[in-house]
Amino acid sequence: MDDKVWDKLNRQAEADPPSESDRDPYDIALDKGYSVIASHPSMLQVDLDTPRTQKQEGALLIFLQWLGGHGRLVTTSPGGNKHEYYRVDARMSRMERMALQLALGSDPKRELLNHLRPARPMVLFETAEEAARVRAWWAAGEPKEEDDVAF
Repeated sequence: MDDKVWDKLNRQAEADPPSESDRDPYDIALDKGYSVIASHPSMLQVDLDTPRTQKQEGALLIFLQWLGGHGRLVTTSPGGNKHEYYRVDARMSRMERMALQLALGSDPKRELLNHLRPARPMVLFETAEEAARVRAWWAAGEPKEEDDVAF
């Protein structure tokens, strides 16, 4: 590619407005009136855009037992889908969590963006009510019958 074409492409890229995925997640949440739930090394965050089959759910439970999972909380996302939060015994790296979240059915686009933005926290947006449930669940440290499935 000659220098003139390269320079033109660079000028166009600099002129393009930033996309929503380039913005800080806390700013996005503030603009939309959502709360942010940041991930933790012992937390898996699964963003489900489509429901699992019964067979997938059974395989998931076996897999989570193997990981030392001992709690799950399901919330309704601001968009009407489901978010699942899992507590596991192991402390995992960011890459391990992304791979496991993807294997558990999380939105592939979300996990790809998590991979492409390593300096940003992995987060899910919740309504204020659902965020309060997640924070209380996480702070309690143990599953509660009304919200969690014990593995």
